[in-house]
Amino acid sequence: DRMAAPWRGASLAEGKDPDGEMPLFDGAKQVADAVAKLLKASKDASLNPSDPQAKEALRTAQEALKNAGTYLAGACNGLLADSGTHKLLLESAKLIAAATNGLCNMAEQNAANIQDPGKRQQIQTAAKSANQAGLHNLTVTEVLAPAVLDPSCKRQIVESAKAVQSANAFLLASAKSAGMDPNAMDRMQEMASAMADSIGQLLGGT
Repeated sequence: DRMAAPWRGASLAEGKDPDGEMPLFDGAKQVADAVAKLLKASKDASLNPSDPQAKEALRTAQEALKNAGTYLAGACNGLLADSGTHKLLLESAKLIAAATNGLCNMAEQNAANIQDPGKRQQIQTAAKSANQAGLHNLTVTEVLAPAVLDPSCKRQIVESAKAVQSANAFLLASAKSAGMDPNAMDRMQEMASAMADSIGQLLGGT
């Protein structure tokens, strides 16, 4: 009822959840924040149509709104994971992002020794794409892990994790075809293998 609404809002804001409405509150807030960011990104992109950073910011804002809407739908349907599953997914995604960043840094450092500028550029581009995939997977998991029981949320988490696998595989293939130092390749392969365990843990948690 309307008289109880202010009290409920204050309780939710304080972290209390007397009626089990916290997920809906969180979902609505995420959507509102995402809409605000999308409006700003759209304005910036319209003012700077040739700015690649503005275009990327707009794409990111659109993706964030999509994820927020998916989470809210899961919350409305009551399809929320337990805290243990949520924590496992989130920690796995953090490990994946950190490991991917380490792999990309190593690739870029050793790419400096590649004489062919075209092959060197390919490694750098592949490293950038892989790093973005790792960060994207973390963002998707942060938003959607609580609602992973919802098939749509689960699908997006799985797809983003598999995108990291593909991006890392392409980075390793690019480094190998460019003739990167064998010792560096061995270290990168070890890092990729360790990362595969985290990706497997993430996929297993879904």
